[in-house]
Amino acid sequence: SDVYKRQGINAEYMGRWSSAKGLGRITGRLSLEMADDVVTSILELFSNQESDSAWHGGCLTFGELSRRGLLLPKRLAEVFPLVYQALIYDQNQGNYSVGANVRDAACYVAWAFARAYSSDVVEKYMKSLSEHLLLVCLFDREVNCRRAASAAFQENVGRQGSFSHGIEILTEADYFTLGVRSNAYLNVAVFVASFDEYYPGFIKHLAFVKLRHLDQEIRRLAAATLSQISVLNPQLVIQTILQELVQSSTADMIYVRHGSIYGIGDVLIGLAGKSHLHNMHDVTKDSVFLKNFTKNERKLMKAGEYRKKFIKFFEEKRRLNTLNLIPEDLMDQILGIVDRVEKQRLYRGKGGEVMRVCVCRLIECVSLAEIKLKDNHLKRFLETLDECVRNPIESIQKASVRAFGSFMEFYGKDADNEHIEKFVEKVLKACSTDPNVAVTRGYSQVIGSFHPAITSKYKDKIFEVLEANCEIKEKEFDDADTRKFTVDSLNKYVRSLFESNHIDRETFKKCFDLCFKVMNDYTVDKRGDIGSIVREASMQSQLGYLKSYCQYSKDKGLLEKTELETMFKLILQQLAEKIDRTRLVAGSVIQDLVDHYFNQLPDFPHKQRFEDKFYRKNIKQLVIQAQEKVDKEFAMNGPLTQIFDEETTQKLEDLTKEYIYHWNLPHASFPIVCSYLDLPEYSYNLSLIHISEPTRLLSISYAVFCLKKKKQ
Repeated sequence: SDVYKRQGINAEYMGRWSSAKGLGRITGRLSLEMADDVVTSILELFSNQESDSAWHGGCLTFGELSRRGLLLPKRLAEVFPLVYQALIYDQNQGNYSVGANVRDAACYVAWAFARAYSSDVVEKYMKSLSEHLLLVCLFDREVNCRRAASAAFQENVGRQGSFSHGIEILTEADYFTLGVRSNAYLNVAVFVASFDEYYPGFIKHLAFVKLRHLDQEIRRLAAATLSQISVLNPQLVIQTILQELVQSSTADMIYVRHGSIYGIGDVLIGLAGKSHLHNMHDVTKDSVFLKNFTKNERKLMKAGEYRKKFIKFFEEKRRLNTLNLIPEDLMDQILGIVDRVEKQRLYRGKGGEVMRVCVCRLIECVSLAEIKLKDNHLKRFLETLDECVRNPIESIQKASVRAFGSFMEFYGKDADNEHIEKFVEKVLKACSTDPNVAVTRGYSQVIGSFHPAITSKYKDKIFEVLEANCEIKEKEFDDADTRKFTVDSLNKYVRSLFESNHIDRETFKKCFDLCFKVMNDYTVDKRGDIGSIVREASMQSQLGYLKSYCQYSKDKGLLEKTELETMFKLILQQLAEKIDRTRLVAGSVIQDLVDHYFNQLPDFPHKQRFEDKFYRKNIKQLVIQAQEKVDKEFAMNGPLTQIFDEETTQKLEDLTKEYIYHWNLPHASFPIVCSYLDLPEYSYNLSLIHISEPTRLLSISYAVFCLKKKKQ
């Protein structure tokens, strides 16, 4: 048995598995005392000094022994605590962690115990076992461990019958719903946390284990889940985890303080009744992982009967603001985290980048929670955000700009505040004059985050700065990204003026003219046609102008048909571009306008033609017609038998309310574009199609094909 034990420790996975089976067969032929000695020897493997291989081999051996009826009930008091530890076993080694194989094997042990013992023998262990299995089932990093825990949980529910709320949980936490990590954390786990028996264990595990995980995505998911479930028992969350998270926010280990700050921020917005704004809300919305599943499997992942009932209850519960339950001294400590991080110089050295990002997130959460700030905290928050928005690292700049949006929305209402006024003047002064592109990029985005009160106060100065940043400079000083961010901010600037009712015809026209001007930005650098990102931003901004006009404007004289005619000319020109992404933006903008806002816009030349061509209900027929033409007449590198692949065709058949046509495909866009060549108002811009490009480009070849057909 000693040989098998050593083999179980040192061998690879299959060697350990074979050793476990061998030990099981040998132990079955030994006397009671000698078999007990084998169990004692295996128990020695479960030590903190042993490697994950020893734990893995020990779990496999216990599973085999219990399956063969060789692990006597008197030993269960020693074995179950070790199984609990193995279920959450995760050891850091450098920049990665090990233990997935141990957790998987521990699930096998739990599954084997359910089959090996009667309910009266293991009843006293079932409560702790169910809690630990659910921790793995819902929060494990690896999909195989989550599914293994689900299988073990199901086996225990079926055979032991003593797991609390077992049937309800199994109905929602099955093989498919646990397959996507974000779904397990943010949907299924929130439902299971509604059962009081499991709630305390969940919040402690998330706060003190998952928020300290090496994987940054796990830390963010844990924080987002805490935001969701904190609304179920806010008093317990505040008393149990919040104080310790504050103390850990300046810990020595970067992943500990990073997770703690993320956790604090998300708990705050959860207690403020805004748990839907957790840090992953804009990351997991489209869940690209679902592409791995079939249509039937996606249906199986949807909320079941029990979760649907819970969702109704949860939607009412999560809107309650319980921030008043946080003691005043604890709130002061939370607001002082930013200052303590700065004083301890935690932005420096390795990990400084992620610390800046999470501090920006904390400021964003404080702003979303609408917590009143003292003057010193307001000043410190502004200084920190100012430093981060001028940082050349893109992730830091994005986080700070997002935080500025929330910060200005609540604290920017007081445009006459000394610190806010000083900061705004600094931004407007440096935005168009600073030689550092990181500063111009950051400040150009910040301008779009100004509160309507600030925008209306500095209306003319802001436009001058934005106009200056839209200019193409000398090659060595030019930066297309600054222009892109500036055009994005133009859209927000116009919206702010509409919201504050400070818009006028002259300003509205100047903003349109500025967007028309940058539509001719064909700047080229080592990345190619980098001006395309500016043109795409311009199209999106023009769409934003019209949305704001339709939503807020009572003065129909603000918009004239000349702006609309010019706008559609330029966007149609972009729909004839060779860049697929640019065509997609152009076509989507026109389709969005036709679908939702066309009736509210003034008449302009050939408005009906646009409605006929771009209205959602006519798209499917256009695709069918284009398919038939291509099948018959167009061939390149062999006959082209279909426009779309099977997945796209399936999507086409299932048109939804918000369906967007595949304008990036040459076969879909160029036939529609060329149908406007007979209109004098639009033909000049469309004649600028780049047919001189190499004909190996499918989009250009198809453009030439459509033009020839048009002549015929």
